Amino acid sequence: MKPDASYDERMAACWDSLLEGFENDQAFWAAQFEMIGQLPGRPELRERFAAVLPSGREGLVAVFEGVEDDRVPAVATRTVGSVIHALFIGLWVQWLIDPAVAPRGKDIVEGMRRIVEGRVLDPSEA
Repeated sequence: MKPDASYDERMAACWDSLLEGFENDQAFWAAQFEMIGQLPGRPELRERFAAVLPSGREGLVAVFEGVEDDRVPAVATRTVGSVIHALFIGLWVQWLIDPAVAPRGKDIVEGMRRIVEGRVLDPSEA
C-alpha cells in the first residue's frame, strides 16, 4: 500500500486482503462455515462463538483503521465493527459460492458509499 493512499484505497485494500485470506486458507474457512451451520443444535459451540464475537468485531475495526485493538472504543466496536462483520460474513459466503464473482474491495467501498449517500440507483447511470 502506498503511503499516500486515500482512505477509500486503504479500505479497498483491507477487503482485498480478507479475500486473499479466504483463498490462502480455503480449508479453514470451509470448516468455519460448517461449524456455523451446527450452532442451532450445539449450545456449547454457540456460546464459544458468542464469547469471541465482540473481540472479533474490535479486531476488524483495528485492522481497517490500522490501529491496535486497545485503541478501538466500545462504540466503534458495537457500531462499525458490527457492520464490517456483517459485510465480512456476506463476502465470505459469496466467495464460498463463487470466488470469481465475489465483490472486490473497490466494489465494496463504492457500494457502501452509494448506500450512505442515498444514491443506490444513480440516475446518471440509467
